[in-house]
Amino acid sequence: MPNSRGHGSSAVGRCWARSPAAFQRLDRSPFERFALAARETRDGSTAQAVAVRLSEGKRQKQIVAELGVAPGTVHFHVRKLGAVGVGVYVGRKAIICTLGRSGVRNGELSDIRIGHRRLHDLTNARLDIPDSKTETGIRVVEISPYLAEVLIAHIDRLRKAGRDTEPEAYPFPNERGNRMTRKRVGVVVHEAAVLATKKMSSSGSWPKWATPTPR
Repeated sequence: MPNSRGHGSSAVGRCWARSPAAFQRLDRSPFERFALAARETRDGSTAQAVAVRLSEGKRQKQIVAELGVAPGTVHFHVRKLGAVGVGVYVGRKAIICTLGRSGVRNGELSDIRIGHRRLHDLTNARLDIPDSKTETGIRVVEISPYLAEVLIAHIDRLRKAGRDTEPEAYPFPNERGNRMTRKRVGVVVHEAAVLATKKMSSSGSWPKWATPTPR
């Protein structure tokens, strides 16, 4: 049974418990880097406009449509910002935090709607997850203030990116705004694990528990 305020029994939860710092940094740096670039770039320039939109989680097609410039122009600035190949799913950190800190399963995360979250009181925040096995049809999952803040910031980012944030919308949608499949959730988790591994390896902070044992 997952602990409602703990790490849960999933593989993500176990990895989180062993090295939470690596997961907390997962998608913070790219968006912060774009925001910093926007502040340091000449006001009113195309480069600044591209950087601002990247920091909001918008994709190149959206940026091209909003700025009314050629795709090649946007791609040029994206390359200069180091965003090519990043492929960051806008809600990756929120997904990892939710799985690792609440114990919800991949399928449950896919089914969560924005209206299922109760975040108005951070000290009593929770997720009301539909569950036919309970008498009320809802499984209440209490979440920590930290996770609540992550979800609030995530929804705000979706709103700024022009995504649907109505109660019936999915907080973790696919690229078309529809329900994300369990398989896709697994892919996002795998990408996060690969990135965390690279960061930990390059920084020399690889934990002792992750060192392979000779057989």
